[in-house]
Amino acid sequence: MRKTVCFAFLLAVCFWATNAFAAQGQWGGFIYLIPKTGAQIPSDKKEDILLTLKNDAAGFSNEFDPGKGTLETIHYLKGRGYTLNGKPVTTGVASALIRVESLDRARVDAFHKSVVSALKDYFAVEYRIAVTGQLSYTDAMTLARLKEGAPKRGNAVEQPNAVVFPIAKTPQWWELPTDKRTEYFHKNPEAFGKDHSGHNEVGFVYIKKIFRKLYHSRFIDPQQDFMTYFEFSDDDKPAFESLLQGLRDEKINPEWKYVVEKPLFTGKRVKSIDEIL
Repeated sequence: MRKTVCFAFLLAVCFWATNAFAAQGQWGGFIYLIPKTGAQIPSDKKEDILLTLKNDAAGFSNEFDPGKGTLETIHYLKGRGYTLNGKPVTTGVASALIRVESLDRARVDAFHKSVVSALKDYFAVEYRIAVTGQLSYTDAMTLARLKEGAPKRGNAVEQPNAVVFPIAKTPQWWELPTDKRTEYFHKNPEAFGKDHSGHNEVGFVYIKKIFRKLYHSRFIDPQQDFMTYFEFSDDDKPAFESLLQGLRDEKINPEWKYVVEKPLFTGKRVKSIDEIL
């Protein structure tokens, strides 16, 4: 399947953390659980449902305490917030999200189907799929800064907060030649005005505080072009909010005028599926 080679969102932070330099081609499935009105799992069925889903997840390493170099993973997130363009979403709110990863897309898709089969009577299940890709829009100096600043990833006790942020880029962005797109990511006040910092410089302010991972989905999943995943500590919540504020400020980051945000899911990392059902 064809992969995009361009970064749409958070290029400056898309390399943060060691996973950014991992092998390409790791598929990420994002399974949103949206409770159906009035539907609740009966107590006499819950145990069987949990057992089925745990068995189907047995081949994946639990990311509550991530292992170095592990590429077949599962992660459970309990919802804390659901927003669009910084404002709360009031309908179709996901109460939980499961992120599952594998080098084999079929394994990711199969787990999604298992979730739908087990929970379809109680949850609307929304599915987004994407894959890790190669680095773009970077030079040797930028790459060196990214490697130097990449943070150590913590476990769910150290970094309990997780955010999943799908975004798309406008058709006007994709019509720009690559060199013009690249200009947006480097400080260029001559081209964009005296306040311009560039996408990269905004990200470098927070590079040591926030773990991130970027997946490409253009030409793969029409719902968005990119899926961005973040983790951070309670102490670094203000840093994450400042990061978003900086990226959304079109004076210092005019690239954002080409961004189409999708709902941003904020969650707490939990140890098992029991905690989200």
